[in-house]
Amino acid sequence: MAHYQVQGSSKRPELLEAFSRVPDDLAERIDRITVHDDGTVRVRAGRKELKLTPEPWHRERPAVAAEQMWETLREDERNHQLAEGAWLFSFGYGHTHPDTGESLSDKAVRFGGTYEEARAKMVERFGVKWAFQYAAEAGPEGEIVDWKGEY
Repeated sequence: MAHYQVQGSSKRPELLEAFSRVPDDLAERIDRITVHDDGTVRVRAGRKELKLTPEPWHRERPAVAAEQMWETLREDERNHQLAEGAWLFSFGYGHTHPDTGESLSDKAVRFGGTYEEARAKMVERFGVKWAFQYAAEAGPEGEIVDWKGEY
């Protein structure tokens, strides 16, 4: 049984109707759907709130607008599933090791945990001067490796 609530503008009945039909695979994640007078739709799922800005075609094709939101939520779920695991942090030109001063250009380091936990470990160890964070295969944590973008 769905635990979400749909609320909103009587000026947008087509959007209210479309967003009231939440797919079964998402129903348990959604807490609240709000349709505003201007056509903006906000979907609250746990601590996340997604916003769909109105487009002119939403009035004629509200089911497509709703499907866009459901796909966004599904993508978020896939990304969340990746969240627990290994993360690789790359360095670029001009980045140096905070302890040794050694160049870290074309190198990377791996940390495990959720996206946020791994990022916190990285900042704690190397500060905020690094390039990008990537999902990675498991491996030794904290070891600096040669890296040229294989992931």
